[in-house]
Amino acid sequence: MVDSLPVATRQGDSWISRSTVLYPARMMNEATWRLAVFATALLACMVAERLWCRDPVPKRRGAVIGANLAMGFVSALLLRFGLPWLAMDAAVWARESATGLLHLLSPPAPLEFLIGLLLLELAVYLQHRASHRVPLLWRLHAVHHSEAHLDASSSLRFHPLEALLSMLWKMGVVVAFGIDPWAVLVFEITLNAMAAFNHANLRLAPRLNRLLGSIVVTPDLHRLHHVIGPAGTAVNYGFNLLLWDRLFGSLQRPPTTARGAAAALGAAPGAPLSAAGLGRLLWMPFSIKNMLNQRIEQ
Repeated sequence: MVDSLPVATRQGDSWISRSTVLYPARMMNEATWRLAVFATALLACMVAERLWCRDPVPKRRGAVIGANLAMGFVSALLLRFGLPWLAMDAAVWARESATGLLHLLSPPAPLEFLIGLLLLELAVYLQHRASHRVPLLWRLHAVHHSEAHLDASSSLRFHPLEALLSMLWKMGVVVAFGIDPWAVLVFEITLNAMAAFNHANLRLAPRLNRLLGSIVVTPDLHRLHHVIGPAGTAVNYGFNLLLWDRLFGSLQRPPTTARGAAAALGAAPGAPLSAAGLGRLLWMPFSIKNMLNQRIEQ
C-alpha cells in the first residue's frame, strides 16, 4: 500500500521519548521493528518470486526495481524530516491526553485493540478508493499504477507526496478515535508485510491460493486491481483482510481459467509504463502528457 515503508521516528523531540508510560514505541524501537519486518518480508517475497514465479520477468527489470526502492527511500526521508509526528507519536499522545472516541467509550482492552485494527484498515481502504476517484489524488496514485509488471518492489512505488498525505490521514484517524498504540504498531507491521506479499510476482499453489484468498488479499486478487480497463483498478482496494471489499461490494475474483494472465497492467491506455528513472517517477504527477493520458477509474 501507499505508506508501506519503514520510517524512523524522531527520538529526540517526539512525544514518545517524553512519555512516562511504557507503550510499544518506548519499550522497543518501533521504526526498527517496522524496518526489520518489511525487509524480511521483501527479501522473502523476492526469493519466492525466483522459485515460484507467476509471470515472466521483463528485460531490464533491475532498473525498475532500483527506481522502486529509491522511491521508497525518498518517501521515508520526507516523512522522517517533513513531519514532527508519525502515527505512533499520534497514538501515544491520544492515549496520554485521553483523546478520541474509544477513550470515551472505554471498551475492554482486547476489544479496543481489535476495533483499532479494523478502523485503520477501513481508513486505508477508504483512502485507496478516494485515490481512484479524486483527480488530484489519482495523479499521485497513478505513479503506483504505472507499472506493466508487478513484483514485491512495487509495494514501494508510491509518490512521496502520496505517502505524506497518507500519513496525515492516518494520524487524523488515530487521534479522532484514540487508537491504542499497540494496535497502530501491529497495523503498521502488517501493512508493510502484506504490501510486499500481495504485490509479489508469486504463483501460489491452487489450494493455498483458494484458502488464503478467502480471507486476505493474495497476489492474484491485487493484480486484478492493477489491470487496465473496466475489469480492474475499480475493484479490490483492500491490502490485508477482504472484509471491507466484501462489505462495500468492490471484491472481484480473477477468472478461474488462465487467471487473467493476459490482462495488461498499468495506469491507463497510452500512459507511460514502468518508468525506470527516479526523476521521471517524481515528476510524473506534474507532467502535462501524463495528465492527458491518465484517467480516473469509475
